[in-house]
Amino acid sequence: MGRGVQRGERVDTELGSAYFTHEDETPFDIGQKLRIHGNTLVSLNSWYLPGLKLRSKLKAGTRLWLEARFDDEEEILNDDLKGRLEKVINALQRHRFYFIFAQPVDPVALNIPDYFDVVKTPMDLGTVANKVRNGAYKGDVTDFEDDARLVFSNCRAYNPPGSDAATMGDAVEKEFDKKWIELGFVFKDETREMPKPPGAGGDEMRTK
Repeated sequence: MGRGVQRGERVDTELGSAYFTHEDETPFDIGQKLRIHGNTLVSLNSWYLPGLKLRSKLKAGTRLWLEARFDDEEEILNDDLKGRLEKVINALQRHRFYFIFAQPVDPVALNIPDYFDVVKTPMDLGTVANKVRNGAYKGDVTDFEDDARLVFSNCRAYNPPGSDAATMGDAVEKEFDKKWIELGFVFKDETREMPKPPGAGGDEMRTK
């Protein structure tokens, strides 16, 4: 490690932006600290740190690259990101309540003529899934998270708390949060609570 470089900080080197770890830090920890997704760190660094995983404990002073240095690395990262986002979508599609968010809301078919008076920016998970397949989300995952969160915030805006639709929306969003953290991504909203581990209690959904 270069003289004067402080561990735990972003450092600009001749080869690109890097981070020098404290003892026992993991890519997941560093991703949360620097607000970048941990899987990018793994993808960028696994070529010289074979076997690097999100939860790998690293020796003090280990250098991790924070950004792609070459065009081919950028392409690899975008392909990796697409694969990760597809895993999020697949998890949501397996949820029993996914179906109500799978396509744009049709106010006529649902007999809710005031829907667009309340919801000014419609979004649905089917549209998000199509954008993932088409490679619309590149580099920064915040656009993907924004679109997904918009689906759930629209649901809460139109449907009163405790209604069937609001309850189902909350349940699908919890699945989103769980998969998001599992894949090493960081919440855009720092105040958002981390999902509870299995068996912690309090996550059971009550339906009417």
